[in-house]
Amino acid sequence: MTSRHASGALHDVTPYLMYRDAAGGIAFCAAVFGAVERMRHVEPDGRIAHAQLQIGDSLLMVSQANPGFPEMPAVEDCERAPMSLFLEVADADATVERALAQGARLVYAVADREYGRSGSVRDPYGYHWHITSPARMAA
Repeated sequence: MTSRHASGALHDVTPYLMYRDAAGGIAFCAAVFGAVERMRHVEPDGRIAHAQLQIGDSLLMVSQANPGFPEMPAVEDCERAPMSLFLEVADADATVERALAQGARLVYAVADREYGRSGSVRDPYGYHWHITSPARMAA
């Protein structure tokens, strides 16, 4: 599918992550996944109204929850994360270790599975990340 977006940065579906601590969520994604912050709009009160993070060829949108929009709660205010994210990386073991070092909680350990080497963490804010390296091809 070809992107219809003028910038070419957006895909047809782009996750939008809502945090109480958007700066913390952004810092976690940068430290663990190598996310590059493409833009940040900060309100006069210091609230991050909107930010965009690039991870590989994908974009994440991030915002600090706003009481004016109760239908979009912060992940920290949800009993369970409203979604999980699947991230393909070159080295699942190293990525999961970085996540744990940044305060994530291990959901399931990295192991070889039929679709690749995969593990799962819940970040310090509540989002569930499935971290997978491609399956190794037999020699």
